[in-house]
Amino acid sequence: MWFGRDPHGALVFGLPGNPLSAMTCFHRYVRDALRRLSGTEPNQPLKVVLSQQATHLAPTTGFLPVTIHSSNGGILKVTPLPLGNSGNVASVLGTDGFVQLPANRKKFPAGFETTFFRW
Repeated sequence: MWFGRDPHGALVFGLPGNPLSAMTCFHRYVRDALRRLSGTEPNQPLKVVLSQQATHLAPTTGFLPVTIHSSNGGILKVTPLPLGNSGNVASVLGTDGFVQLPANRKKFPAGFETTFFRW
């Protein structure tokens, strides 16, 4: 993703070319920026815990589609869904949003606390 200004000073958001990457970047970065620019408060992300282990092999920050549910103790838990590739929009059907996983780590155990963003 790229963010900057054009030669006339207008703000420009450059989103990735793959549909799922573009959708994720919009919901993670652009939507809240547009809300702030319009004078509206951005949505607050939720703290959640993974209900099962998740894996992210790339050395970059990861985003995984998830479904969200609560446990008996009222803790918000998310279940990661397998992600085919960033061009496979159908892989997020039935999901509630996505979680952000930190870079340079491959395994995230059940119970790992992370941030959830709604689509």
